Amino acid sequence: MKVVITGTSRGIGLELAQLALSKGFEVMAVARSPEKSKGLLKLKGDFKDKIEVVTSDLHDPDSVERIVAMVSEWGAVDI
Repeated sequence: MKVVITGTSRGIGLELAQLALSKGFEVMAVARSPEKSKGLLKLKGDFKDKIEVVTSDLHDPDSVERIVAMVSEWGAVDI
């Protein structure tokens, strides 16, 4: 399964990303400042083949276009 999760730098978003990865899902982790998130950086190190980290602020239309482009490359999103 391919999953897109926003707000993955902390809190619920980070926990959802960790849960999805532990179930073997592929995750597109969207965060405003992923480089500042120790938890997200750890997930990237632990699940490098299953996680794609996208820097994006959903208030910025250009950032939203980056997510759309990544989804297009994936070909499909399940969740």
